[in-house]
Amino acid sequence: MPERILPAPAARAPVTTRDALLMLTVHKYDGSFSEGEIANAHMLSSVGFQGYGDLLLKMERIYDLLEIPGFGREIKGKSNGFQWTATDLETADGWDMNVQAWKNGGAWDGRRRPHVFVQTMYRQHYSWQGSCCIDGQWEYFRSALELLLMIDHFIRKEQEKNNER
Repeated sequence: MPERILPAPAARAPVTTRDALLMLTVHKYDGSFSEGEIANAHMLSSVGFQGYGDLLLKMERIYDLLEIPGFGREIKGKSNGFQWTATDLETADGWDMNVQAWKNGGAWDGRRRPHVFVQTMYRQHYSWQGSCCIDGQWEYFRSALELLLMIDHFIRKEQEKNNER
């Protein structure tokens, strides 16, 4: 009897930059030590962040787990030996990598309105390029630093509003 060859399991299709839209919800406005959540339709639940450094590292890890293409994907100075053990960002196991994930709901249930949408198109030369939407206005950024400055400006405006109340 001839040996039956089973088809290899299909590798999941890489998520495109369109599918890698990150939704940031800020809960505490306190300058660079602001706290909030990062969500994406493919993730099972949102991931908390505390401060801009934590935000940037977690966004980078989410892009890596989504297998967003890019050259030089590492943040400059980040140790290659760093492990995300015992965290929500250890692996993407269980994430809904279906192209219909946006229709399924994912981590964003719509009860909390995200404050910032980030669409990173390229991660090249130790930097990011893309666009973000803050208060309904889309603006382009040419580096991760420029993105953080946009988010910082938004957080400072929100902090001023809260202080006026």
